Amino acid sequence: MEVHRIGRRFYSYEDLLARGHRYSRQHIRRLENLGYFPMHVVMGPGSEAQAFNAWVAEEIEAFEAARIAARDSKLKAAAERGAAPVKDDPCAGDVRDKHSSTTTAATAAWQAKRKAAGADEVRPETHERRLSGEDGARVLLPE
Repeated sequence: MEVHRIGRRFYSYEDLLARGHRYSRQHIRRLENLGYFPMHVVMGPGSEAQAFNAWVAEEIEAFEAARIAARDSKLKAAAERGAAPVKDDPCAGDVRDKHSSTTTAATAAWQAKRKAAGADEVRPETHERRLSGEDGARVLLPE
């Protein structure tokens, strides 16, 4: 439902969802505070909790256009370097691995380095390693 006020078009939160912005209200607020998403406008009388938020349609459309342009420039730069397009990346779109293949390779290199340094068990998710003491006891050392 587009909200029309003062000759401008506004989008409600539901409109943002329909346009493909699948963020929670709280996350949109975080992005707004960081300057990564257009700021909302409080519509209606009373406090912000009593009123509802709307976003200026032109700002949202400009934000979307900027994101598309950034994506296209990255694809163009990759094509000029002769790199494979993003869609051919085996990690692209894999919900189990949100990181690029570079990050996966970096993690493997990190694990190899830790093992070479004497760690008998490597846990990169917590950045801790276990070392065997001289008496066989395990000592947990934070990184």
